[in-house]
Amino acid sequence: MPKLEAELAILREGIVTQLGTENPRSASELMWRFLALGQPTIQRVDDSNGRIGDEFRCAAEDIGFLLARLPDLDRIELAERLHESMATISRRSSSTVRPRL
Repeated sequence: MPKLEAELAILREGIVTQLGTENPRSASELMWRFLALGQPTIQRVDDSNGRIGDEFRCAAEDIGFLLARLPDLDRIELAERLHESMATISRRSSSTVRPRL
């Protein structure tokens, strides 16, 4: 599992540091997609050490920082998207990875 953990970390950090610096809107969209992979990934791998989940928890924090950099953030649209995301997660499992804003 260390390889998957490392690949997730590289992908997450690249979204935040490389794309997030140049284009926070695109980076936040990619981070939403990254977060959507959280539940299905955790359900399919042995994450007994919690490191895979940690990467997705870090991504949930990262998206908050990316969204904060958007000057024209539509808060109503964001609230609707968060609600939809949380509803999808809760339908899948009681173990959740939630974006932090």
